[in-house]
Formats: sequence, structure tokens, C-alpha cells
Amino acid sequence: MNLKKENLESRLDNIEEILKMLLVNSVLGSSEINKIQENILNGVRDILFAFGMENLRLNYIEDKYYIFAEIDENETLKNIKSNYSQACDFLDNVKLVLAFEKLHVKRKRAFEEAKISFYIKSGEMRIF
Repeated sequence: MNLKKENLESRLDNIEEILKMLLVNSVLGSSEINKIQENILNGVRDILFAFGMENLRLNYIEDKYYIFAEIDENETLKNIKSNYSQACDFLDNVKLVLAFEKLHVKRKRAFEEAKISFYIKSGEMRIF
């Protein structure tokens, strides 16, 4: 197997990050990690609810925290853009991803143009 130096370094970095997460998990225990995540969500739940976002889930993906939030799919695009922007400003270094059961192609395109991160339950995800 012929690996380039960049690929090898990238793989070693990924292995190092996984080992760090395993160490933190074993030291803190999963109940402590769940408490930390719950505290983060409790701190932002009321603010995001005011922006029409609910059913929050916190995920840690590749060194970043992401809050997945569901919104009313019938909300106007103008309101979604405004609320998303304000919520992102509030969250600062936590990324916000809107979660949908289904998403119409035109709305998906509008989200991509507006750089709104979204997740569709069928497995499609775009993060900006």
C-alpha cells in the first residue's frame, strides 16, 4: 500500500483525535459527558426556542460541536434566514444545523445559496 506523506499524517492525526476522545470518555465516563452535553443544551434551549427551533440534539463531529434543531417546515424562507443568522450569532463557536424530515429541492438550493447548514433524515447533510 503506497501512502503519500500527507495521507499518512492525516490518518495519524485522526487516530490521535480518536485516542483523545477515548481517553476523555474513559476518564470522565459516559454519564459525565452526557451531563456536559445536557448543560450545553439547557443553556441555549430557551434562546433557540424563541427562534422557532426545538428538539435540539448536540453532536460532536470532527473537533466541533453541532446543535441539530428542528423548525417548522412551513416557515417562510425569509424568517428562517433571519432566525438562523441570529441564532448562529448567539451560539458563537457551536455550529447550528437545521434538521428536516424532507426538504424540497428549491428550498434546499435556497439554503445552500444562503449558507444555511441542514440535515435531511434520509442522510443528506450540508454544513457551511
